[in-house]
Amino acid sequence: MITSVGFSAGLGTTVPSQRTVAESYIRSALFNSAAFGKSRVSLTGNAKTDSYNSTIGPYGGANRGSKGDVITNGDTIGTITLTGSSTINGNADTAPGGTVSLGPASRVTGSITHANADVPGQVSVPTGLSGLTSGTSINLSGSNNQSLPGGNYRMPSINISGNAQLTLSGDVNIYLTGTSALNITGSGRLVVSGNAKVYIDGSANISGAGVVNNTQLPKNFMLYGTFTSSNIQVSGSGVFYGGIYAPDTAVSVTGNGGLYGAVVGDTITVTGSSSIHFDEAFDVAGSAGGYSFESWQEI
Repeated sequence: MITSVGFSAGLGTTVPSQRTVAESYIRSALFNSAAFGKSRVSLTGNAKTDSYNSTIGPYGGANRGSKGDVITNGDTIGTITLTGSSTINGNADTAPGGTVSLGPASRVTGSITHANADVPGQVSVPTGLSGLTSGTSINLSGSNNQSLPGGNYRMPSINISGNAQLTLSGDVNIYLTGTSALNITGSGRLVVSGNAKVYIDGSANISGAGVVNNTQLPKNFMLYGTFTSSNIQVSGSGVFYGGIYAPDTAVSVTGNGGLYGAVVGDTITVTGSSSIHFDEAFDVAGSAGGYSFESWQEI
């Protein structure tokens, strides 16, 4: 709540005029859970969620918590489903009418509730990116390396395969407009050295070595899926440090690599031995989302 008091000189009188207005704002952090599925979330096999805080240091030991919450807007039976030996180390919350389906060996360590009313907002590509003239796609294969200096870029796609490497050196904002927007396969890798934000209209396939975030700070790599983004898949044995915000997109996390950060999608599927380690540094007032105006009234 912010209270503002304004004064003006009196008209025809020496008594000044005064008005007081109270304004309310709500926190709009992009992430407040390990996985937020607008429609559905499912964990299978040995998949799990938990948490840590990147401002303290790397995940592990004492820096391992139980805030790996899973939340959904789904209001149907089994809108959160756990099978195999999957575990939510945290709370599970659905919209009213939704249920949490647990297999015989799966569990939720925290509370199970059905009161979620949060609705994730759609992704809006900044005009500084959407208004750029499109460049050509980046296609790297074999043992080819390329460096992309800090700046704003718009292009159809980035494709990295073989043992190739694309290094984002500095603060980079990229808008990929192609149907198959981001593809990292084989031992190919996208190396993040600064702060990178990638917006995609199409699909993303991140496998093999995948995204190598040298900072190991999830906030320094953000992958945004717009309304037209169809599918985002993170697989392989590579470790992914970053946030995925794609509320209208099917997101899957597979393989043996862990995802350190948070995921927002339409449907979220976590399979095999995959894990989502929620970075509690995301769930801080002003981080990633900031505050948005809600209402005001004159007092």
